[in-house]
Formats: sequence, structure tokens, C-alpha cells
Amino acid sequence: MRRRPGPHVPALQGMSVLNLTTRFGDLDLTFAPSGFVDGFDALRVGATAMTIDGVRVLVANLDDVIASKEAAGRDKDFEALPRIIRLVQRIIGEIRDNEMRWCAIYYALRSGLVDIISINRAMLLSCNVFHS
Repeated sequence: MRRRPGPHVPALQGMSVLNLTTRFGDLDLTFAPSGFVDGFDALRVGATAMTIDGVRVLVANLDDVIASKEAAGRDKDFEALPRIIRLVQRIIGEIRDNEMRWCAIYYALRSGLVDIISINRAMLLSCNVFHS
């Protein structure tokens, strides 16, 4: 059975963005992401599924967020871009650092320079991606 829309639906019709201020900061809800003709369906391709407080949500890829903010062209979007770009660069740097650690561990193991016990210790010490 299809539910009837609540009284709030007519108030939201025709809106493209809803700007809210919360105790945690500003929150912009967009109903049609800028720069994506196919809307949220286009963002779904690169999105990551996460569970937040027991609710499964799709979180847009940061490259898509950057593209949308550039397409929106608002001052506040341009002001946010450097922080988002720094976050992407930090994530890429941490991934590269971990890849280098794993390569070093792999070659050390293959060459017989270390045994499996010391590799296990090294893995525990080197697994710090996304921790700050």
C-alpha cells in the first residue's frame, strides 16, 4: 500500500536545496545535485555504503562532491573546496604510505630477511590507514 505524502511534502516541492543550521554546523540538503544531470543515480555509482546509527546510507565519493561543488559555483562551495581537496590528498597519501609498507614487508619476506613472526608484528604496527 502506498502512503500518502505528509503535510510537509508540498512545502518541499520545487526546492533544490534546503539550508539548515544545526548545533553541529551548517547542513545543506540538496534534492538535485549540481553537475549531475541524472541526479543521485549518477552519484550512486561511486558511492560507499555505510551504516550510521543503524541506518544504511550511501555516501558520495569525494571526487563527485568536489565536482558538484564546482558546478554549483556558490561562494560557500568554493570556500569548502580546499578542505575537501586536502582530505582527498591526505587519504591518497595514507594509502600510498601503506602500499609502500606492504611492498617493503613483501620483499623482506620473499628475500628471507625476516620471518613470519616479525612480519605479523610489522603488520600490526603499519596498519594505520585512516587513523589520526
